Amino acid sequence: MTSRGSRPLARTAVAVLAILGGAGPVSPLVWETLDPEDGMETTTWAGAIASAGGSSQHLTLTLFPDSTFRLRRTDPEARDGGSRGAYELGRWERRDGDRLVLRSGTREPRELRLVDPGTLRAVGPGRTYELARQGVVDPVPGPMPLRGMYAYLADAATFNECSTGRRFPVAFEGAQTEVERAYLEVAPSAGAPVLVSLTGRFDERPAMEGPDTDHLVIEELGRFWPGETCAREAMAMASLRNTYWRPVEIDGTPVTVAEGQREPHLLIEGDGDEARGFTGCNGFRGTVQHTDTRLRLGPLAVTRKACPSPAGETETRFLRALEATTSYRVVGDTLDLRDEDDEVRMRLEARYLG
Repeated sequence: MTSRGSRPLARTAVAVLAILGGAGPVSPLVWETLDPEDGMETTTWAGAIASAGGSSQHLTLTLFPDSTFRLRRTDPEARDGGSRGAYELGRWERRDGDRLVLRSGTREPRELRLVDPGTLRAVGPGRTYELARQGVVDPVPGPMPLRGMYAYLADAATFNECSTGRRFPVAFEGAQTEVERAYLEVAPSAGAPVLVSLTGRFDERPAMEGPDTDHLVIEELGRFWPGETCAREAMAMASLRNTYWRPVEIDGTPVTVAEGQREPHLLIEGDGDEARGFTGCNGFRGTVQHTDTRLRLGPLAVTRKACPSPAGETETRFLRALEATTSYRVVGDTLDLRDEDDEVRMRLEARYLG
């Protein structure tokens, strides 16, 4: 299998740069690349940062199409040659056309500006470094210290990383057996998530369904923290805008998609004033009005393809939930759409393709 660390940047990465560039109005064709189904690519940027003592550190930043990032800072003059490094994970968002904001838990946001198609420049007092776009992707795999919600059920383990809100399947190797035993001693019930600190690395592997995806390989268990959550790091949650949202429940009923069928989804684009997506049978576009908690979608223009069941039933439920939405809430990688009675009409999850 070819790892992402050796994969050349695809042509669609240029479209990502165009999105960040802000040299003029963003064309609809460029915005199309924000849809994960269109194959938006990962990009890596790297450069040196001068320290107060005159030495320099090397910074590697990789931006993933699900609006998450991994950052590695290494010191070439360290005894280990900088092989260990310090790591930071979080979420990124585009602002004011040419600005990129990195958010990582309780850390102060880091801001960068795209000065040309191949250069990101740090913005802010004392930040004078630049990062150059690299020709190959560095997935920044680690190993690194991590905190997240671990769960084990029916011979499957998952890890929901705190700073990004992203969920990873756990590989059954390394320290997984030790972690599983420790989890079963503290979990309040089967499959209940428990906060854990550990050392692990990310490795792209075949998924149960769909394309290859990152798995977490646990190298060392720190400890479990029963009764605690990711709340301290929860500032880094999925963004309402420019995230591919797929419904998992509508009015409390799970959403199922037949094999070979395209799944329903919702995208709120640009400055948050446009929506588009797929109902399970037809495409749609429309306007959006939103504040920090309020959200109105529509009117929506929907194509008119005939929809046999069950796709037709899914479409009806999906559109009714969108039309009834008056507020929203994002927690981690979950979006709840609520009506005027504060009832959850639809629950969606951010779709991550690795």
